[in-house]
Amino acid sequence: MLDIDHFKIYNDSFGHLAGDEALRKVASLLRRECRASNIVARYGGEEFVVLVTEADQPAALALARRLWSAMREGKFTGATGLLTEALTVSAGVATFGPDGTDAVSLINAADMALYRAKQAGRDRVAAATFCTDLVPAD
Repeated sequence: MLDIDHFKIYNDSFGHLAGDEALRKVASLLRRECRASNIVARYGGEEFVVLVTEADQPAALALARRLWSAMREGKFTGATGLLTEALTVSAGVATFGPDGTDAVSLINAADMALYRAKQAGRDRVAAATFCTDLVPAD
């Protein structure tokens, strides 16, 4: 589960049309970085979920780190067409088995890990069962 950090500020600064375009670009970036068998879905406002099959905890965490890194390198433009800073994301990773055995428990575990990433300063990845494994912004 990924959430764009401080997206309200982006919308307020550049307008909702630019925000909508940024959401489309984020979705495209996530799809580009994932396998065709993965499912990338917008989960809410500025949240996305990536469903990955046949990935253990280290592989899921590696994918989340790759998506996090790709977002940091992405280029986004405001309503005026001027280049803005990269948007950052916070991400929470949960895997079937250790973190939950059904959709509800997995989403809950990913959501809790996402909140832990945000509480630790945003712009990082946290895993549900790797409580100390936060990828810092630097």
